[in-house]
Parts: sequence; C-alpha cells; structure tokens
Amino acid sequence: MTHKITILWSLLIGVSALATIPLQATPVTVTEDGLGASDGVSVDSSTLGSNLNTSAGIINLTVTQGTQTSNVIGFCVDPWNFSSSSPLTYNAVPVASAPQTEGPMTAAAAVQIEQLWAQYMTPAFALSSTTATADAWAAALQLQIWQTVAGSITNPAYTYSLNSVDNSYPGEAAAVAADQAAMAAFLVSNPDAVTANLVALDSPTAQDFVYAPVAVPEGGSVAALVALGMLGLLALNKKLRLA
Repeated sequence: MTHKITILWSLLIGVSALATIPLQATPVTVTEDGLGASDGVSVDSSTLGSNLNTSAGIINLTVTQGTQTSNVIGFCVDPWNFSSSSPLTYNAVPVASAPQTEGPMTAAAAVQIEQLWAQYMTPAFALSSTTATADAWAAALQLQIWQTVAGSITNPAYTYSLNSVDNSYPGEAAAVAADQAAMAAFLVSNPDAVTANLVALDSPTAQDFVYAPVAVPEGGSVAALVALGMLGLLALNKKLRLA
C-alpha cells in the first residue's frame, strides 16, 4: 500500500509540475492587482523621467495561461515602463530573457535575482508578519533587483538610479538602505547561494515582472489532477491483481 501511495504522489507531483512550468515565450494574460509589502521611493528613469515618485516592493499578480489561473506575487524587473491595471498579454520567458526590449539582462544578473528571492522572500524578511520589517525588506529587494538589472544592461539609452526612500515611519529610509546593503554584501559573499525557480513576464509595451510559479494549480485544476492520479492508482491496482 505504501508503494502505491508513493506512486500516486509521484503522478500528482509530475502532472502538477508540467502544468506550472511555462515554456519559453509562452503567451499568458497578466493583471496587476496592487501592492503587497512596499515603500514609496523616488527614482530617475531614462524613459519615464527624473524624480519619479513610485512604489518599490511586492506586486500582486494574476497570471492566466489557457484555463489555468494563478494568483502570485512578483517584482518588477523593468524600471523603464509603467505598469497597467488592465489585463495584458505577456510572454512567460526565462529570467535571463527579460526585459527583452531594453536588454535582456545578463545570465549572471538573472542568477543573482533568483538568489536574492530564495534568501529574502521568507518570513524572516520580505514576508515578515511585522509590517515595518516586511515593507523595508520588500522595498530593498525591489531596489536591488532594479539595480542588478540596470547594471547588467549595456544599452546607454536605458539607465536607472535611486534618489530617495520615503520616511513613512521614523527610520524607514535608513532601514531600507541597510537592508539593500545587506543584500549586496550577501551576493558578494555567497556566489553559489541557492536559487529560486523564477519565471519572467515580458511585454514590449508594459512593465516586466518576475515571479515564482505556484506549486499546484488552483480550483478545478486540482480536482483534475487528483482524478488523474486516482485513475493511475486504480490502473496500477488492477495490474497488480492480475500479476
């Protein structure tokens, strides 16, 4: 019986993995649903202008591929385009293939973003239950991602720099600066750090994102996977009885 259960879970995990790993340049529909943990910042962007007041932090996204819809969290990898609250068609691509219009970033930059995500998208940092802690680390992570991407793109038409971080509470700007400095030091000291499995969302006209695909599809897709797994188990049981 234990052997059958192991096989059943293997079937479920295998099918769910296939359902959540996008192919290169896979068309998806993306809707931005607002911000999670974040802070206000002022930045200079060569395409959007100087002293641009915006937010840096976690972005809530709805990603739809065919009949599968996932609510995920992500970060911007493109400080040269505005986002949109309307559903837009994107391509799901490897992180190193984004942002395609302005870059793309280097493979080394993509690895660093995946390392930063694995290290800091945890309850101790950007996903902390303490609002001030989560806001500071999430903002720092976004700023470090922008800096990493911009630093790897050699096209002089696309530049980015940070001006300031808002002080919504005492010490906020200093906390974000310290957190970003810690991230930069982490990358230098840990070149072989663990990486997260991330996917980039690329658009020629809107802001590009990076996110971690959900492990198991939601809603009806889960039922379909369970049903498929049960069918596999029944077939295995029948075969074992006939043997």
